[in-house]
Amino acid sequence: MQLTLLALVAGILAHDALPMPKPAPLGTALALLIGPKLLLAGYYTWRCRRVLLALGTKAAIGALPRLDRASSLFRTGVLVLFAGDLWAGSLNHLRTLFPSALNTATGNPILLDEFFFLLPSLLMHLWAWNVYYPIDRRLREAMLIHQFDVDGVFHGIWSRKEYLICQIRHQMALVLVPILLLLGWHECVEAFARDRFDIMPQALLQLSGAAGIFLFAPVMIRHLWDTAPIPEGELRDHLLALCRQYRVGVGELLEWRTHGGMINAAVMGLIRPFRFILLSDGLVENLPRPEVVAVMTHELAHVRKHHTVWLLLVAITLIGTLTLACKTTTYLLVNWWGDLEQTSLAVNMATMAVIATGWVAGFGWVSRRFERQADVFAVGHMAENEPVDDRDVEAMAGALGRVARLNHVSETRRSWRHGSIAWRQAYLRTLVGTAPCRWAIDRVVFRIKWATLLGLALLVALAAW
Repeated sequence: MQLTLLALVAGILAHDALPMPKPAPLGTALALLIGPKLLLAGYYTWRCRRVLLALGTKAAIGALPRLDRASSLFRTGVLVLFAGDLWAGSLNHLRTLFPSALNTATGNPILLDEFFFLLPSLLMHLWAWNVYYPIDRRLREAMLIHQFDVDGVFHGIWSRKEYLICQIRHQMALVLVPILLLLGWHECVEAFARDRFDIMPQALLQLSGAAGIFLFAPVMIRHLWDTAPIPEGELRDHLLALCRQYRVGVGELLEWRTHGGMINAAVMGLIRPFRFILLSDGLVENLPRPEVVAVMTHELAHVRKHHTVWLLLVAITLIGTLTLACKTTTYLLVNWWGDLEQTSLAVNMATMAVIATGWVAGFGWVSRRFERQADVFAVGHMAENEPVDDRDVEAMAGALGRVARLNHVSETRRSWRHGSIAWRQAYLRTLVGTAPCRWAIDRVVFRIKWATLLGLALLVALAAW
């Protein structure tokens, strides 16, 4: 979902940066905006209905994996239709509807046009969650009695309204709120500082606003999500002891309240007052204590290894180096192939497609290695100073497997930033018999960091030159 939302916003930025064809007539654009989306929503509704009828029968074994593939196809379809709307000029038509009093020096109202243009695609995802809810409810009902018999934990199954609100808060708001704030700040600077300041002060304003949003984003997310401090007791004391052991300062340890519907953990924030570690209620109540400790140590590893900062640097370096490589290649092709115009729409779109594809592939690869390093760090904590044994590995690998099962996610399902559960578990089991603190993944991450620094140094040198 995160990648989908990023792609939607990136599409709007690309639309404004590239010379687009003349907008289609309003009636045609409106038909393209509504008709294909209704067909796609109808297709996904039909697939969910078929899976719901198959639950409780032998056909359910293959129906759920097929629904996963249909969900991926649905998300891809939403992106394709969104790109078609941009190409047809629907965003331009929308902007003409706003009163001139709302328009800024750039000719567009700040953030309103982007929000309303994103809304149909967001409603598509909301509809998908709505039709998937009966399947989620049936799966939870099937687990409810077993869970109560084994763990003595009983959560009432969330209603459709609670389910949808939870998805909006935890899936959409996590990405959209910070990104829309960044986009809004960018448009404010463009509108009110472009004619008053030179390029350098404008750049400083953009960077300072982005830094402020990035710094305070965890505070916003804490209140967007349903969170509360973990109650005083043995668990909280143990988790705070882990923070002290690894010298990780946190503003608060938070219980992420999801009616037991999500089994997950997260760490947010760069500095102590604005850094929060979140453990969902379902994770704390369903995982054995060693697995909770392993998950907590995994989150602490992200802080100890400064993964958030390095991911930001990796993202900047990838954008810069890919843009430089594409611009250089385009320049050489233009000089070699005389009929090609460097600023033509086709060349610009091809360049942006290559940059976007390269960035997604590179950032995802690096992110998965950082995730692997955090997994290994947790295993090292469980092993302490002894060679790693099966029990140490299974504390983390077992937690990953339990999280997948309780979230009704296939262990082989791929994840852009985390990798599949099976992929992570398989690597962890290769560590049995090895000594802690001599991990191959640490050497891989070390090389990633040096490559990032060299890339940044090259970009800074070229910019200065």
